[in-house]
Amino acid sequence: MEFAELVGPEGAVLAFEPSPANQSRLKAAVEQLSNVVIVPVALGAEDAMARFQQGGDPLGATSKLLNASSPGAEASLEVRVARGDTLVSAGMAPSPNVIKIDTEGAEVEVLHGLDHVLNAPELHTLCIEVHFGLLNERGMKDGPRQVERILAAVGFGCRWPDSSHIVATRSAR
Repeated sequence: MEFAELVGPEGAVLAFEPSPANQSRLKAAVEQLSNVVIVPVALGAEDAMARFQQGGDPLGATSKLLNASSPGAEASLEVRVARGDTLVSAGMAPSPNVIKIDTEGAEVEVLHGLDHVLNAPELHTLCIEVHFGLLNERGMKDGPRQVERILAAVGFGCRWPDSSHIVATRSAR
């Protein structure tokens, strides 16, 4: 709700949420906000279908995409994954000024799907929750450094306000 207030009535908040259960909760939470749009897809490096495991916590905050070989994959949901670049170029999403990423270990893949968006002059800030444990489970021990390298390569300076969040900013181009 804070993001909806920050962008005001002329702005928009797009919430990418692949989980039907989480979509329902989110829809109920923002139903009075006309500037929030829920997009029922996961963001990733490729346009594809993927397996998705609903988190067991009350808010579904531990939900995540799975590899086909992941334990529990056979009992998971199939969801659509889209590159952010695809959605923007197809006119399904505007080019953003600010991006918040909280993708339970898929941070690197999401950034790889945003190649063009990351270079857009209007994008000035990214806030990323980095899930060290989930990245390690996926064999991406260097995932946090990959995130920093991807962002630095397109002119963002990164800072860690705490041990699990990156705030990346770039001056206006």
